[in-house]
Formats: sequence, C-alpha cells, structure tokens
Amino acid sequence: IGQESWSESLGHYPVNRKRFPNGLDDLREAVDRFHAAGFRCGLHFLAAAIPNNDPYLTPVPDDRLVMDEFTELGEAVDEKATFIPTSTPPTKFPAIEGGYLGDSAVVRIGDELIFYGSTSLEEPYGFRDCRRGMYGTTAAAHAQGSRISHVMRGYGYFLHDPDKGLTQEVARNLAAVANGCGADMLYFDGSERLKGPHWRYNALLHKAY
Repeated sequence: IGQESWSESLGHYPVNRKRFPNGLDDLREAVDRFHAAGFRCGLHFLAAAIPNNDPYLTPVPDDRLVMDEFTELGEAVDEKATFIPTSTPPTKFPAIEGGYLGDSAVVRIGDELIFYGSTSLEEPYGFRDCRRGMYGTTAAAHAQGSRISHVMRGYGYFLHDPDKGLTQEVARNLAAVANGCGADMLYFDGSERLKGPHWRYNALLHKAY
C-alpha cells in the first residue's frame, strides 16, 4: 500500500483518515481482507524522509534533522530582511535550489526556516532573495553571530538523523503502525540519499526499522 494512501505524514506516520476514517482500525481491516483473499500485504514509505507538513519540521524544526553545513550571521536582521548576511563566504552551501534530485536552498536560524534564491560569495557575503518563515515556521529577528545551518534534503523531503536518535524514534512510530495493522513487509523507498556514506548510514537506517 503506497505511503500516499495509508499515511498522512512521514515521520510521525498518522494513518490517513481520508482513506481510513477510523485510523489504524480501518487499516488493519484492509490488511485482514488482503490476508483473507490469500495475499500478503506491505507498507511502502520513504524511509529517510520528513515532509513539509510533519511536526518534526513545523512549526518548530526538530534539532535532530540532518544539518550538514554551518556559518554565522554577519549582522543582525529583522523578520523582514530578504538578504541574510554571513560572516564568511557561504562557499559550502548550495548555490541555488537543486530541486527533486539536488540540494536544498533552505537554512535554519533559531526556530525559523528560510529559503534563499542564491548565495553571495563576494562582499557582502550571504544569501539573497530570501523567503522567510518557510514551512509554517515563524519569521523572526536574529542577532549577529547566530548560527546558520543548512538543512539537508533528499527527493524533496528533509531527513532524520540517526546519529542524533531521530531515526530510531521515527522507526518506532512506523513500527507501531506496521505491527498494529499486521503488515507482512516494509518497502524502504528513497534510501539512496542519506546523511553520509552508505556503508554506515544505510545500515543504520535499516537497522533502526
């Protein structure tokens, strides 16, 4: 059963009540019907993903999402600023939004997520054409020296971090549904783009589930 059918959101994995009005009870009934007809039944999901609508991302991003590059705010900004200055050139941040297969142009300052249009590698250093308060977060003023973190994304989704324990927590959320409905297997989709090398992070991901 595809994730778009059985789940409202990856991460916390609430059962989709538009398809299964009574939640887990209805999903279990559907699986029982497959079993009675002689079929085995599995759940498809993007195993490393946190979507835009999940409480792990909005309205306050979880500290255990994958963040892979860091810098500091070069001077104070208010909640309306569209240029985010940095203390040094943001050379390791993606230059532009990479789309479905590329890197995100999303940074975090405090509890706010910010989308930027491009980087400025010559003075003034920073991020141009910023859209503030993305994904239901709140645009806010930030002090000089505040940490700026690049929030990593794969296949259009943000990622949970096994080194910080979030992957293990997400796996427990999924297991509660899979065990509760009697699923026979899990389809680990989207495990190609992870925090780091696959010999480590694919193994940690699958071990957690």
